[in-house]
Amino acid sequence: MNTFGLLRIADKIAIPVYDFKMTNRKACCIADAIAIDFQSIDSERESKRLLAEELGHVMNKALYPLSYCCDSLRRGNVMKMERKAKNCAIRLTVPLCELKTAIAEGVDDYDIADRLDIELWELSEAVEYYKLKGLL
Repeated sequence: MNTFGLLRIADKIAIPVYDFKMTNRKACCIADAIAIDFQSIDSERESKRLLAEELGHVMNKALYPLSYCCDSLRRGNVMKMERKAKNCAIRLTVPLCELKTAIAEGVDDYDIADRLDIELWELSEAVEYYKLKGLL
């Protein structure tokens, strides 16, 4: 899945994605909309990763006020919402069937990550996620 495919998903489920210049972040979501500063993004992989995670937040209603980040009592809530968004991003960018195919055809981890067009650490996270779910 690439950025264009993720934008199509967002369009299909009526989640607006805005190209918005931000000073100290590259992507964020508010309610049912996503803002991404595409000019500050360095690569297609980074764009895909950021959009997938923000889609994960909106699709799972895994939202929280920014003030929660500074509140130690609510830090657990923030981490839970981030985990939900990250897991959704994994499912969007590394579908299980594509991962299994890449593993079967790949020579090593670098080759598998390259076939999936993701970073090596993202491959590791995806494999760990699917193993925890008992799917791999």
